[in-house]
Amino acid sequence: MKIRLLCMLSLILFIQNVNGQIFDTITICNGDSALIYGNWETVNGNYPGSAGITTLIVNPTPALTGNFILNGNATQPFPNTYQLTQPINAQSGSAWNSVTLDLTQPFIFDVDLFFGNNDGGADGIAFLLQQVSTNVGSSGGNLGYFGISPSFCVEFDTWQNGAINSDPWYDHIAVQKNGNLVHSSPNCLVSPIGFPPGNLNIEDGLWHNVVFSWDPNTYNFKVVFDGTTLVNYTNNIVSNIFGNNPSVYWGFTAATGGANNLQQFRVNSLGVQISDSTICHYDTIQINPQVSSLNYSYLWTPNYNISNDTIMSPLFSPDSTTTYTLQVTNTYGCSSIGSFTLFVDSTEVNNFVTIPNLCEDDTPFILNFASPSGGVYSGSGVVNNIFTPNINTIGTNTITYNYTSSNGCSDSITQNINVLATTSNISNINVCDSYTWNIDNQTYTTSGIYTSVSTNAGGCTHIDSLNLIISNSTSNYFSVSACDLFTWNIDGQTYTSSGIYTSISINAAGCTHIDTLNLIIGNSSSNSFSVSACDSYTWNVNGQTYTSSGIYTSISTNTSGCTQIDSLVLVLNNSVTSSNNVSSCTPYTWNVDGQTYTTSGIYIFTNINSNGCINVDTLNLTIGNSTSNSFTVSACDSYTWNIDGQIYLSSGIYTSVSTNAAGCTHIDTLDLTISNSTSNSFSVSECDSYTWNIDGQTYSSSGIYTVISTNSSGCTHIDTLNLIINSSTFNTTIEKVCDTTYLWSINNQMYNSTGTYTYNSTNSSGCIHTEILNLTVASSENISIGINNENISCRGYNDGSITLNPIGGTSPYHYLWFNGDTNQSIGSLYSGTYSFTVTDNNGCSLDSIVTLNEPDQILLNFNAVSPICRNDESFLTINISNASTNIFTVSLFDSILKLFLIDTNGLLIPDGVPIAISPNFSTDVTIVSLTDNNGCVETFNEDEYVEVKQLPEISLNLQDVCSGHPSFTLNQATPFGGTYYINDSLSDFFDVANLEIGDYNIVYKYVDSFTLCYNEINEVISIRESPIAELNFTPQITNINNSNIFFQDNSIDIVASICDLGDGNIIYDELSFYHNYQDTGTYIIKYYVTNQYNCTDSLISELIVNPKYNIYIPNAFTPNGDGDNDYFLPSVIGVNKYNMKIYDRWGGLIYNEDNGKWDGMINEKFVTSGVYSYSILVFDFSNKPFKYTGNFSLIK
Repeated sequence: MKIRLLCMLSLILFIQNVNGQIFDTITICNGDSALIYGNWETVNGNYPGSAGITTLIVNPTPALTGNFILNGNATQPFPNTYQLTQPINAQSGSAWNSVTLDLTQPFIFDVDLFFGNNDGGADGIAFLLQQVSTNVGSSGGNLGYFGISPSFCVEFDTWQNGAINSDPWYDHIAVQKNGNLVHSSPNCLVSPIGFPPGNLNIEDGLWHNVVFSWDPNTYNFKVVFDGTTLVNYTNNIVSNIFGNNPSVYWGFTAATGGANNLQQFRVNSLGVQISDSTICHYDTIQINPQVSSLNYSYLWTPNYNISNDTIMSPLFSPDSTTTYTLQVTNTYGCSSIGSFTLFVDSTEVNNFVTIPNLCEDDTPFILNFASPSGGVYSGSGVVNNIFTPNINTIGTNTITYNYTSSNGCSDSITQNINVLATTSNISNINVCDSYTWNIDNQTYTTSGIYTSVSTNAGGCTHIDSLNLIISNSTSNYFSVSACDLFTWNIDGQTYTSSGIYTSISINAAGCTHIDTLNLIIGNSSSNSFSVSACDSYTWNVNGQTYTSSGIYTSISTNTSGCTQIDSLVLVLNNSVTSSNNVSSCTPYTWNVDGQTYTTSGIYIFTNINSNGCINVDTLNLTIGNSTSNSFTVSACDSYTWNIDGQIYLSSGIYTSVSTNAAGCTHIDTLDLTISNSTSNSFSVSECDSYTWNIDGQTYSSSGIYTVISTNSSGCTHIDTLNLIINSSTFNTTIEKVCDTTYLWSINNQMYNSTGTYTYNSTNSSGCIHTEILNLTVASSENISIGINNENISCRGYNDGSITLNPIGGTSPYHYLWFNGDTNQSIGSLYSGTYSFTVTDNNGCSLDSIVTLNEPDQILLNFNAVSPICRNDESFLTINISNASTNIFTVSLFDSILKLFLIDTNGLLIPDGVPIAISPNFSTDVTIVSLTDNNGCVETFNEDEYVEVKQLPEISLNLQDVCSGHPSFTLNQATPFGGTYYINDSLSDFFDVANLEIGDYNIVYKYVDSFTLCYNEINEVISIRESPIAELNFTPQITNINNSNIFFQDNSIDIVASICDLGDGNIIYDELSFYHNYQDTGTYIIKYYVTNQYNCTDSLISELIVNPKYNIYIPNAFTPNGDGDNDYFLPSVIGVNKYNMKIYDRWGGLIYNEDNGKWDGMINEKFVTSGVYSYSILVFDFSNKPFKYTGNFSLIK
């Protein structure tokens, strides 16, 4: 809705002459201007001129203002100005507008924000959209919005909680959701941004202009701060934050914690626009401009298909696109005008072409015949706009095309598609080796399923199928080699000579089977060996090596493939070996070979033993030597020799004898020289410090100190210092005197000027002691006082304060008030005179007094309209006098505490009308207090009694009905005697038969004849769509061999079903299932469905299970009248009908009847005995044809 101001200048001139001075009053509408003393003025105020004073009153134009509902510490000290927090710690305030926002409509809010004048203050202001309530808010440290969820928040943060909320170091703006202030969390939608230029400090004591805007078409939200766009955010917040509910509360929150600021806002303009909309042809839409007040008048133009052109939210139902204009006028005569366009979408479906008959095996095809394209086809056999002819679609199929435009407008059209059945015949044949099929005259030599395709009478496919089993003659051939003899498992015979043998039998298929045996008989053989050897023997027969005597055999296969056995008788004799290990420190003679050896080594002697095998002797000889070592050592004081572990204290030559690793003698010799260590000791006493000449170090504390060095012998030398340090001492005295001299008791001297003085003496340790005097001599003539005082803001308040600011003298200053308080500032004071004394750090004092003042008392008179009916309004008449301002906030209690902004005549600002209350019960209405424009509160607690007559209690008990329900008269409401309205039309007849599916608003209105109070109640009664029961089952008709029936529900939007299958079985809530019938017959299927509205429908259908198709045709009959075999006819089961033709031997047709039997007569005369031909055409339960031809004999 594009809003513009209707330029209506209301100029009302009041002239009053007081003591020769003229007072004028001019009234205009917001957005207009008035020429006052040569200037065009647009703002409320008093304008002085030479002729007098002119008062300009600017009345508001209609807008989405509503009232702000204040919570916590929030107040309204001035018109259109809302203080969220005072500059006091631990405050929290919130202000929520009483008009909820519809986020399907755009808005632009132009406000000013004030963040205080204390850069170290806190916490900031937040703008919120939320769905909780209009009384929410949180404590300091959290800007007042912590935990409000769901919500969309723009925060103006002036306190940096870096570690907690990831705040930057500067004042910033950010966008958060769901009451979460942490910028590093997923709930941060727009990261913190500083204020231009250069991260501006916004706690600057200035008002800052902020414009919030929302575009629901692009989901774009913007924040413009002092003319600069800081937030440009796009997100479908209705869906992603508010759960697709566009109705939200909106307002501001603020809080203080350990730091504070004065935080407030004021509203410049609140613009809510009506977006252009689109509806379907014949639809109705209700438009809500969100500019709501009982004191506004409305005019919609043109008055074209509008339910009421003078109410706020009428119903619109144009049949073509129309632009409407709304003029809203308030009680001041000021107007706003806006317009929007209502587009009408007239979508229509046409041109669904006729489709020729199809066969069930035709190729699926895409349905694309209707226009406009892009819709959805539905019906039997349709999936994803593709129709598939098959066995389930045989017959007539109704196809529906539904089209929905981009605006959600829809239309539909239907068309029928006929699908014809294919036919088939199956022959089962079992033969040996080959078969010639009379259908296609082909000869087949292998088993398989063969088909022949032709066309039936309906033009669809006919398929003959041959299920052929070819059983073949078989044979096996066996080649066998055996040793000595062979028993053949085929015939059980044992054969001992080679040859070819056969056995003939019948195989499993009933055909000839021949087994042939080609047999070769071979013989077994053997050998024996005797052998003697030393140690081991390798037998060349099997390649094995044997290490012990024995009889061994080896079994193998000879050249005939039979067993070969070799035997070995083996005798083994052993060789002998010996080995000796010898160690010697001298040459060694070996008694085995008589040789003498002087070096270590391994020596071997070999000969032949008594068994004729080798004898080997081995000598492992080690020759060892004696050894010695010599050591020369110099040491200090003593030496421990690691060879023998002895400690030696004097010089000398020492030896140690041992055995070496070879077991021979080892001698160690030590040549030792011993030298001695030295030491000195010193004792010293000094004042403050001492420098030791031994190490050059200066020591400032007593103690024992050592220095370690090396003497001329190369051994340790130790010097030891035993030191005592005594300390010098001092003392400092600080003294301050005012207007006098000072006597120092240390030296008995008098001093009269500021300075530092010293005196030296000797202390008890013999060191120097120094006394220091720091003296200040001051004068009280140098002190004066600056006084900052805050008078009492409101009569009877104790919010006065005094702050003393000393000038001159020496700080810190000491304060003493009349009540003993010692602070620089004193607060919580009533009006009166207060005394104080200020003393500086030098003891100089100043005495004085301060006087605080307070405003005069406000006077009030009021009454209320009584009696009223419940929900009616009682208007209050209020007169305020002896006031210094014209604007007041009245605190009124009528079971709950309410706040209103009024003038001294008791009229609401800006509406200019009295306060109206609507209590539910009789009550006292109490004016608790008045708060003036300066925030002063005057308590009254004056009350007026308002009698409230209760509305008649009425009830309306209606139930939803289903389509098809009988129409009825509305008479359910109590008490009787009222009137009924159906969708705002006066009527008590609910004509279900002629009403469309949907919701209908029923209103019952009743006036009590005694109290004359009126009440009404409304309920919505819905006509619910009844379901249409549809159940398909297949195959049908069928026989007992194919009686497993598939049931498929094709009903729409059902939640429950009951299927009575006619054989005692009932199925609940199954949309598709199989059921196997155990017997032939006709079954009555009863199907009941229920939809989500508890509406029901049912159907009854027949299901037929026939016997299995079978036929027998006799080859002779005897028409002799004996009652036995007197007629020729086929014997059939599972048959619908048959036609029988009989021919004589020359081919002449002598009989042609349906479902008949031949009695052997032509023209009532018996024919002669002989052979006759027949042609019988049989139709089974599905009208599938079977044709039989053949001959039979007539015998008399």
